[in-house]
Amino acid sequence: MTVCALISNDEETCVGVARFFMKYYQFTTDSYRMFAAITRMCHSPISWYCSGPSQKFILRQIKAMDYVLVDEEDRQKYFAEKGSYSAQDEDRNVVINEDMDIALLMLYGHILSGGGSNNYALSKLLHEQTVPFVYLLRTGYFFRAYALDPDNAMINLNIGLAYIHLALKRQCENRQHNILQSLTFMLRYYELRKESEHLEERQEAHFNMGRTYHMLGLVHLAVPYYMKVIEEISKDGKHSDREDLVIDTAYNLQTIYTMVGNVELAEAVTRDWLVI
Repeated sequence: MTVCALISNDEETCVGVARFFMKYYQFTTDSYRMFAAITRMCHSPISWYCSGPSQKFILRQIKAMDYVLVDEEDRQKYFAEKGSYSAQDEDRNVVINEDMDIALLMLYGHILSGGGSNNYALSKLLHEQTVPFVYLLRTGYFFRAYALDPDNAMINLNIGLAYIHLALKRQCENRQHNILQSLTFMLRYYELRKESEHLEERQEAHFNMGRTYHMLGLVHLAVPYYMKVIEEISKDGKHSDREDLVIDTAYNLQTIYTMVGNVELAEAVTRDWLVI
């Protein structure tokens, strides 16, 4: 059923099948990964992935897991009012369950982020500058995952991207603050990823940093990172077997050089990397 849905790009059926596994194999990390993998492989708009029913279903999974991870005393204390999914203590700090499934938190954060609700994926109190940082760190879904695994490169990447997308919104209240937050997590991601033994992951780290600066309009900072993607190929003398970012990098470099009027460099990049 899943294969037929993927072939026909039927996202509604893909989400339904993924929810079936999450329902009957509850609290299983692979079921959450399957939900993400199936919806990623389905080449269609993310309308069902980010739909209201999907959000409510995943949120119920988080509520249920939060509930079973505390003892009876804490259940009476934190979950008495309407089955609250984010148990809070007297100081309004969210209680972090160390056994909480990171994949589930990140999945819900991605759904919110994909739907444009980056502020909720990060923190509901992001706009309140007077709130202590420790409380900001312990709210939202990306930050709950970060509290459990702060050295995870993908968590740092997604937090950085969420802050960047917030900064680029017209209604942003503190654009510079969000950009600074974004670059903090992006640079942490870069430090964790660039030392990988896999060529693809090193290229990914260089490209994502270059693309971040490019998106902010800081092309003089983006170009050195883009060049590192190409240098990885020149250094190893071989292309990636799984995913190659050289063509994407060369296209971005060509665009930058063309926009600043350096036609010769744009032609050189096109000739070396974009001509089949």
